[in-house]
Amino acid sequence: MSRILAANWKMNLNLAQARALYASCGEARTIYPDLTLLVFPPATALAALCEARGRMGPALGGQSCHSEPKGALAAATTCVSRWART
Repeated sequence: MSRILAANWKMNLNLAQARALYASCGEARTIYPDLTLLVFPPATALAALCEARGRMGPALGGQSCHSEPKGALAAATTCVSRWART
């Protein structure tokens, strides 16, 4: 039987933390080689993780957008610019 593991995280990681988490997800492939891994980071990390993905990294997808600047908002990314806030 084929198994799929899909994961996302909220908006509380910076880019370095997102890269580290994505790398650790990729390490699961060595433990579970038949597992299909899908990762859905916030949009703020998506481009960097696409560059880091390589040939064997977990597949990547996007999340939705939310009006709050930060928080545990399920499957959401902020659309509030930190430069626009007063």
